[in-house]
Amino acid sequence: MALIPASIALAYHYPQNRRLSIKSNVISLSLLLFVILFGFHRLNTPFYVSSIKIGIASISTNLEQYLAVAKNRDKQQVADTIQRYIQKIDFLAQSGVEAVLLPEKIITIETHDDNFQRLSNAAQKNKVNLIVGVTRKDKMKLYNSAYVFSSLGEVLLEYDKKHLLSAFESRYTPGTDLGIMSKWGIEICKDMDFIQPSLDYSRQGVNIVFVPALDFHDDGWSHARVAIMRGVEGNYAVARAGQWGLLTLSDSRGRIIEMVSSDVEDGGSVLVGEVRLGKGNSIYSKLGDSFAWICLGTFIILCIFLSLRKPNELLTKP
Repeated sequence: MALIPASIALAYHYPQNRRLSIKSNVISLSLLLFVILFGFHRLNTPFYVSSIKIGIASISTNLEQYLAVAKNRDKQQVADTIQRYIQKIDFLAQSGVEAVLLPEKIITIETHDDNFQRLSNAAQKNKVNLIVGVTRKDKMKLYNSAYVFSSLGEVLLEYDKKHLLSAFESRYTPGTDLGIMSKWGIEICKDMDFIQPSLDYSRQGVNIVFVPALDFHDDGWSHARVAIMRGVEGNYAVARAGQWGLLTLSDSRGRIIEMVSSDVEDGGSVLVGEVRLGKGNSIYSKLGDSFAWICLGTFIILCIFLSLRKPNELLTKP
């Protein structure tokens, strides 16, 4: 990111040294051209892998309603919320989807309580895999969790959010384990803002990551793009449900297959799309931050080298 502007600044500051200007600009522009050509090549190279049809849904709710449901202050409102989501699941199942994704912390549950069972029954009735974000109460502890229910209503996976938003989630206990089920990965909202656990999923060969999320309206677009970028880094597809943001479905190349705003319809929003799955094991997940360390090492070596030269020797040499 700094190479191009630095080369331009160098050429501008030393206009009399044509050799320096040519060298600096040829190197930087060549690297830029290589990156652009590689990008076009990757976007236009077919990748023959399996695909999956996914449905994503959210219901409209304001902050007051959300908190009443999240903290179980209004039992009737909790029941209504679950029923509205079950209706969305029914609708999406009729579209032939294999998996349904719902947002983060839609309700608070205790393991195998009535609300938990209603979600399980909805997955079983509609013969779909259901990924849903909830607040999970375990004795005196709270977890920001995601459950994966199979088409038989069984719990295939329980994942606890690792990266909690300190200003709003200090009462929650962070998770410690990855959420991997076969080739599917699970993350929750802010988890996707960090290299880990996304990089670990790629190394495990995950081909899609499902992301229950919340967002805060204004950050919906930017937050969704961060998740899409993680998919490119890790070479996997991303399905993301932002309660107050965007519902997005993107492939491993960063192409947005479908995108719907959660704030448009009073009754909520749904998205249906079929996405090609990635393969994981990306170049970045294999090399990690090696390139960054090479750049830092090269910078230090050059600084030492230049400090040992006479002042202006390199710039005045014909």
